[in-house]
Amino acid sequence: MSVLTHTLAERRVERVERADLTVATGTVTLDTLRRGQRAMIIGVDEALEPAWGRRMVDLGFAPGATVEFIRRAPLGDPRVFRVADYEVALRRPLSRSIRVQLLP
Repeated sequence: MSVLTHTLAERRVERVERADLTVATGTVTLDTLRRGQRAMIIGVDEALEPAWGRRMVDLGFAPGATVEFIRRAPLGDPRVFRVADYEVALRRPLSRSIRVQLLP
């Protein structure tokens, strides 16, 4: 199996696991929001380095806060989110570590 085929297979498995997790818990990660969608922060992944977790909370990504996906860079990364009345740009790996619940 080539490296590219192996990488694509891993991404497919990750997407399926994420879909199952969303159905089971009703939450998604911040990187899955679409433009204009709003969500409430549930928490930060425990696998994230503690200093980064504290930094996210300091930036306003604290549990209970409302976040909205505003736009993305031309190549898709980073993405810009509005939280606590200001805009913050996050790269995909970091936004993937923040769990949210979609708001109507």
